[in-house]
Amino acid sequence: MSELSLIKFAPRKFFKKTNYYVNFLNEYNFPDWYMFLISFLTRTPTEPRDRTENLTSPYKIDSNYISPIPTDLSKTKTISDCMESKALEIEKLAGDKYIDVFLTGGFDSTAMYAALLKVCDNSKLRAVFQYSDEEWSTSSKYKKTFNQINTELYKYIIDNKYNYRLLDLSSTIHTDDSISVIGHPGNFITNQKFLMLDEYRQKGKKFSNVKINLLNKKYNNEPWEKLVTDLADQIDTCNTSKVIEEFSPVFKSCPVNTNDPHIIIWWLSYVFSYSDRIFGPWYLVKNLSLERADKVFPFFDSEDFQKYMLNVCLKNKEYITPAKDGKNRNSEIRSYMLDFYKNENIVNSSEETGPADPDSLDHKEDYLLKKSNKLHFYQDKGTMRLNNGEVLDTNEYLERESELKNIFYQ
Repeated sequence: MSELSLIKFAPRKFFKKTNYYVNFLNEYNFPDWYMFLISFLTRTPTEPRDRTENLTSPYKIDSNYISPIPTDLSKTKTISDCMESKALEIEKLAGDKYIDVFLTGGFDSTAMYAALLKVCDNSKLRAVFQYSDEEWSTSSKYKKTFNQINTELYKYIIDNKYNYRLLDLSSTIHTDDSISVIGHPGNFITNQKFLMLDEYRQKGKKFSNVKINLLNKKYNNEPWEKLVTDLADQIDTCNTSKVIEEFSPVFKSCPVNTNDPHIIIWWLSYVFSYSDRIFGPWYLVKNLSLERADKVFPFFDSEDFQKYMLNVCLKNKEYITPAKDGKNRNSEIRSYMLDFYKNENIVNSSEETGPADPDSLDHKEDYLLKKSNKLHFYQDKGTMRLNNGEVLDTNEYLERESELKNIFYQ
């Protein structure tokens, strides 16, 4: 085996349970750019990784668990070609196992399901969704999803007699008779990244003044340093001037001018939090083997998808800015779904139920309060996965700190 290193790390959770938080940070010398990002990025768990390879991670990451940014951006495929190529790739990876398609009913997973149904052997597909006995909306015949409220999609699945598996809190999420497919990182191409400055995603309101300035266009045609400075000034665990200095080569690596606030936010997320969507929280589940965790496949991750993200979303500034109506999801994907499902209610519901427009939910408060809307929330999780397969919580790490601390760069 290669040198002992990390596959996945949950710094917020790790620091929260470290009794000597300040001393730990001082001893382990986490850089300012890292401390800025674990406060700013909205993924849970947030684990910033610099995919431009300009900055050194504060810990050793197994080389098999990195996600490089493509350097050759030629031959960009259409989004439908990207989706169908990925679907066929997943079918091949599945072999003789089921393809468990995890559905929230939101825009990304509904699009993913359409592509898989279109090009794969439908007998191998198995829709997986959570249900509740609580009365949220409409008839209980089609079950209530914990996550979202697209009952139109679940009606479609059941009425067409497609394979499905229902999850409750006692269910095994990732079974041995299947591989798993999830809708990550679809939000890079479906117009949600501007929500990084929204109170809906941020538990606190520390960036609310920055958001107001952004909406008032005060950062338009300003260098990236101005927006990042205003953000970093709200975070007491980082030095703003050092953050600016450390980020400089990262923004020089951006293939477009960085004087647009939405490009700045999108680029920060694409560089530093894309990996969170690829190597997600399932890697921290204690009763999930590393072999099985490696068979959870984010659908919207491939070199082709990344080329689309960079050439269409970033360079053409498509699907990365908020629309006046709060929706404006990827029109190409929307057309793809309409063409396949031939049911506008399914597509409309997928737009309404996603967090791009949370105020449209009749049950918004219930949605925000439900811990169960997070697929892996009730699983026994640690704060790090080592490349020997072990999953450790903070206390377990601290008990073996002398043995394991070389994973971190002091």
